[in-house]
Amino acid sequence: MKKAIHIIVMISVLIGLAAMVHFSQQRMDQDREIHFVNRSIEFLPDGKTLRILSMGYRGLVADWLWIRAVLYFGRRVMDEDNPYYLYELYDGDSEKIRTLREHHEQFHDDGEAYEEDGHDAEHAQKKSDFRKILSQVDADIPQPPDSVFVLDQKLISSLYRFESRGLVDGVYPLIDRVVTIDPHFIKPYIFGGVYLMLETGRLKESLSLLEKGYIANPTHWEFPFYLGWLHWMYVGDLETTHHFLLEAVGRKDCPAYVFRLLHGLTQNLNRSEMTWLYLEGLFQSTDDPDSREQINQLLLEIRQNQTELLDP
Repeated sequence: MKKAIHIIVMISVLIGLAAMVHFSQQRMDQDREIHFVNRSIEFLPDGKTLRILSMGYRGLVADWLWIRAVLYFGRRVMDEDNPYYLYELYDGDSEKIRTLREHHEQFHDDGEAYEEDGHDAEHAQKKSDFRKILSQVDADIPQPPDSVFVLDQKLISSLYRFESRGLVDGVYPLIDRVVTIDPHFIKPYIFGGVYLMLETGRLKESLSLLEKGYIANPTHWEFPFYLGWLHWMYVGDLETTHHFLLEAVGRKDCPAYVFRLLHGLTQNLNRSEMTWLYLEGLFQSTDDPDSREQINQLLLEIRQNQTELLDP
């Protein structure tokens, strides 16, 4: 009896997988057509359900969803070379699209529209209207903190210009499913937590995604580093940034620029003694020669700075 039930369950799962493959093939066939992808989130089971259904093929299912997320993102690039964007902009009018591209190639070799004639003026207006439509999302867009450590004001303002482009409702749910199915797939975390943050301004979703990777991958330096970066750039919390950078430099393969950033922030926050003690303990506990070398160099620089302050 138990064997029969087991067979029935296995057959049901296989039928479900076959249906999913068939559905995905139909969607891929549709995707070959040039059209702007639907802005609403497509129906999919949640990540935990997909993880169970994928059985021994978690990597394959995660890869499939990752490809869909990247395609969803790429088709929303607002560029005259993106046929999906132009198709949406001109409501599928292929003749207008062809005329515009020919005009653009003939008169604007540098890729910039001068808006000196009807072609450019109409196109500029359509772009402006389209951006307004895609930016109408119910989101708390982060504002620049009052003080950001050692950053030029022009650079700060450039980090706070967000355009939704219809990404929020589609890409974040897809990426969350990817990392739920395969928690050790690193690239989707970074893509969603950093690059999508720069595009959409969705700080809450980005922090949540990176925190998920931080818990699932405790040996990777990227997660404390990028969490620290977001708290620095978009929250204005330098104390939390300092905490995360201390963690990052203690993880294998952490690059030299993270040590340089920690050094500068340590001086700025006047945390030299505490940082020195932490790094000294880290130096004694790690066996990785590259990490020991970089930690030792940072210890020497911190001690030198302390000496210079005492003996100006």
